[in-house]
Amino acid sequence: MLQTTNMYSEEFWKIIDHIFGHRDIIYLGLIIICLVFGGLVQKRIQSVELKKWTGTCMGLFLIFFIMGGHACHLILAMIFGAFLTLYTDKRRCHIVVFGFMMIYLTLFRLWIMYEDRNFYVHINFMMMLVTCKLAGVAFEISNYQKRNDINYRKPYPDEDVDEISPTFSDILHYTFSYIGMIVGPYIRYRTFDDFIKLPFARCSNSWDFIKKRLPHVLIHFMLYCVFNMTWPRMYIFTEEFSQRSFFYKFTYSVIQFNRFKLWIVFGLTMSECICAAAGFGAYPVTAKCVSTHGPTENYKDLKKISYEEALDLEYDFKAISCIDIYAIQTTPWYTKFIRVWNKSIQYFMAMYIYRSLPRTSHFKLFWPIITIAVCAHWHGIELGYQIGLIFIVIHSLAERRFMLVNDNLSPRNSKIFTIIMYIVNTYFVGFFFMSILLLDPSKIYVYYSSVQFLPFAFFAFFHIVGFILVSNLKSKKHLK
Repeated sequence: MLQTTNMYSEEFWKIIDHIFGHRDIIYLGLIIICLVFGGLVQKRIQSVELKKWTGTCMGLFLIFFIMGGHACHLILAMIFGAFLTLYTDKRRCHIVVFGFMMIYLTLFRLWIMYEDRNFYVHINFMMMLVTCKLAGVAFEISNYQKRNDINYRKPYPDEDVDEISPTFSDILHYTFSYIGMIVGPYIRYRTFDDFIKLPFARCSNSWDFIKKRLPHVLIHFMLYCVFNMTWPRMYIFTEEFSQRSFFYKFTYSVIQFNRFKLWIVFGLTMSECICAAAGFGAYPVTAKCVSTHGPTENYKDLKKISYEEALDLEYDFKAISCIDIYAIQTTPWYTKFIRVWNKSIQYFMAMYIYRSLPRTSHFKLFWPIITIAVCAHWHGIELGYQIGLIFIVIHSLAERRFMLVNDNLSPRNSKIFTIIMYIVNTYFVGFFFMSILLLDPSKIYVYYSSVQFLPFAFFAFFHIVGFILVSNLKSKKHLK
């Protein structure tokens, strides 16, 4: 009886390890611990200092548990980043800190890639988030200093701007808080400061928000398990796969892209739940919050609200919204898809990179190119990131031509055209996304050569058709 039980137990863990791998199982356990910790401990604390230190101690525990000795890199990055933020010119500190953090991130990756591959993905992700946090707080300080400049544009016209002047201790707590540490999202310093000092976290109803998210978490998690077990990524490198038809091999990239989407939706939705469990990102609905940025109206009035007054207010968690689950599965246009995908990082790249570039007209052409290059390098130094993101951006430029054509079609023809574009975009983005999933140039070559590089020819044809359609459309308008 005992032998039979042990046999079934071994088989069970073999299946689990086949679906996830032991590192992912540990990571899932840590995510659940963070969720429970936020609801039972962090949300209930009244003392500002105690709230800071409990979150930081939990964050440091996660860092040392996952990274081991490599945690010293995060600590060193925080010390240098905080020093540069506090002791360089406040109007230019964002350039210094961002430059330093990107260099440090690159050197860290070179070290960790060849020194220790265990937990590389998770260690790399934590370093990425710390880079965003330290650079982000410098950008926030710099933007406040430049708020009265003629050329400065507020992200939201009606926004009340309050001074941001953190101490070294504040940056330490912000950087190492467990919230956003292992699955994201990127959180602004101002949102973190409000979470610590304002009474909204304790007064908000986190459970209502989490209840709406949990079904999505479970559904996407189960679907991911099915995809991972039925269509494993490494099947691409088998002899059996090479014997498959072109259509099957081309479609396999779409399957892998959707498998990745399922995992990202699961992770980002869980990150929202971790934030909400602690009350992080809770603001009154009158603040008109937007994703990542937080309140856009009446911000200074919010800081005057007492705990007793806060009890009677209605709250939402729009400030921590990371992903639009319905939109990423249904939108036919990649240009719109990317806006609802990992919204916190989209915010960082748009507000702090794209908007910070020189506003001269002759430089305008390079704005999206530089932003994408920064985004690719932030994701990783492997060549696969650059290849995948460059082609996806080129595809999005071609797609805009088809969006213009679609806007000029009748409602009935527009629906048919939209369905066609949904299929075309799914295949192209999935195909180019294989570079990001495989990363290694030799592995990328194996997959692309298995389909004889034909999708690249289809892609060129797609560009030509889009150019012709838009040219015809313009000529018709000119004749009118």
